[in-house]
Amino acid sequence: FPGFTLYEAPDDSSRQMFGRLICACCPEFSKIATSRDSIIPGIAFSFLHSPTMSLVTTILLVVAVVLLLLAIYMKSFSIIVHEAEVIIIERLGRFHRLLPAGFHFLAPFVDQPRQFSWQRTEIGVDGKIHDRNISSTRIDLRESVFNFLRQEVFSKDTVRVSINTLMVYRISDAKKALYEVDDLQSALSNTAQTVLKDICGQISFTELLTSQEAVNDHLMREFSTLFRSWGLDCIRLEILELSPSDEIGNAMQQQMLAERDRRCRAIRAEGD
Repeated sequence: FPGFTLYEAPDDSSRQMFGRLICACCPEFSKIATSRDSIIPGIAFSFLHSPTMSLVTTILLVVAVVLLLLAIYMKSFSIIVHEAEVIIIERLGRFHRLLPAGFHFLAPFVDQPRQFSWQRTEIGVDGKIHDRNISSTRIDLRESVFNFLRQEVFSKDTVRVSINTLMVYRISDAKKALYEVDDLQSALSNTAQTVLKDICGQISFTELLTSQEAVNDHLMREFSTLFRSWGLDCIRLEILELSPSDEIGNAMQQQMLAERDRRCRAIRAEGD
């Protein structure tokens, strides 16, 4: 039988059992076992290297190599973009396209995703606000929070105030956010500092304390106009903390205590 060599089994019972099994599986072996040239009634065999087997091995190796190369290509030059994300692709250093959610192929060796650096504001388990700098090729289009650095400004009546604000924003144009300004995070912080100083310098300290909602709306309108050209939509802006300097704080506390004492004396005088 082509491709096989016959060997003698160790004993008669083994030869008969193994021979029946092989003959039942392959009728060609039955002819060999019953022919006059057969060495033994039962046969045992081992598969040798034949031209057919060599061809099959070669085909399997080629298929395995092709599958391996395809897996490497799929890993290196394809990308999956999740919902509410975009990726900016540059071809040879120039802007090429925006990748929306879905599965995409990249041109080998010429297409590269562009890195985007940003600041993410999170609230820790301790209830405090923490800022974390991130750098990724995936730009998040969901609403996020930006924490402006605490800064000191002067009101119209020259009261020094420490103010901390939070902005709720959404990236509406990823291309503008990446290419229209060199450092978006620094640009936002510096612009907010200038706008806050300008607005707080137009109103008194008392108005800052009693009309925070109106101040928030005014700040949001100013920020929306400025940040729209950088691909950001300002959704809401909140003054997180507004506190005067220590000297002003002590003076306000003394004034409050004096006012309470005056009212107490007035009530006692009416009672007498």
